[in-house]
Amino acid sequence: MQSGKVLGILIVTVVLTTAVTPAGGAIQSDLAAPGDVDPDSVHIGVDVRPDGSAEWTIQYRVALNDENETAAYEDIVADVENNSSAYVDRFASRINATVDEAETETGRSMSASNFSVTAKISGLTQSYGTTTYTFVWHGFAATEGETLRVGDALRGFFLDTSTTMRVTWLDDYTATTVLPSPSDQQATWVVWQGPIEFGEDEPQIVLEPDASEPGDAETTGSSAGPTTAVTDGSNDALLLVALVIGTLLALSFIVAWYYRTREERGGPAGSTTVGGPDSATPEETSVPPPQPVEESAPPEELLSNEERVIRFLADHGGRAKQQELVDGLDWTEAKTSQVLSSMAEEGTVEKFRIGRENVVKLPEDDTDEI
Repeated sequence: MQSGKVLGILIVTVVLTTAVTPAGGAIQSDLAAPGDVDPDSVHIGVDVRPDGSAEWTIQYRVALNDENETAAYEDIVADVENNSSAYVDRFASRINATVDEAETETGRSMSASNFSVTAKISGLTQSYGTTTYTFVWHGFAATEGETLRVGDALRGFFLDTSTTMRVTWLDDYTATTVLPSPSDQQATWVVWQGPIEFGEDEPQIVLEPDASEPGDAETTGSSAGPTTAVTDGSNDALLLVALVIGTLLALSFIVAWYYRTREERGGPAGSTTVGGPDSATPEETSVPPPQPVEESAPPEELLSNEERVIRFLADHGGRAKQQELVDGLDWTEAKTSQVLSSMAEEGTVEKFRIGRENVVKLPEDDTDEI
């Protein structure tokens, strides 16, 4: 018997048998489903990995129509939780036999591992009992470089009316061939809904790695044509900008060198010598001496009170009425009087009275501007 057909029968039989048979119960030796169980749906999920292995998920769901069926399935859920190895061992034994037969037919090394089982009851208006088996099938897909060919291990596989098979892959692969035509297909998966019996070369999925990631400068053409480099002209624009900047920098360097050389030879940059053979040489050309730079007076806020008084008096010819100092420096009369008294004691200003006005003046030798 072909491996695909064996796998199809075993999947349904093993799931049904283990799902409805408590641990320790008799396992039917034939491949027919128990007569008292009619599966509502079986979903087979095959997730293909880049190394050719596949993570399998086989889910069997049965409707629980009354309290007796629900109570019976609750016992199964508890039994799976407490004694899962009994379910896993029976399931693994049948799957391993199928994998061994597929290995013989394909000539490719295969094995199965990581078996597990879970059971639960779910649903709102309608309760369902669900038993799920998982395992990893190593060597499931044939690898040719980075190309994956899926399906030779399932030749002749069949799906009945209640069974769905979904094959998925990573999003950096593209399916270039899918046979037979699936019930539904998206970028990273295909689905076949039974009833369907695959031919000798079916199912068949060829997965090719994507040629390039978004933003690459090269794209790969069709399998029949050469690889074509594609650019949007941005590299040429960058090269032109770099060339212009380089030219401007070179010109700036030349101009700076020229003017520095002229200055070192004794003349200001850009000057010319007028006259005949008797004209003065660059060394004899008189150069106006640099003009002294007048130091600016410090800002008002950086001066001390005494310095501000001296500056005010210097700006007013060396003397001023005390009231003028009050108004000009924006001080209170008390502060002005205190500062002036202190300065008079130190001899930095002189105070005297004319009529009813106090007059302040700088000593004869201190009239320079601050």
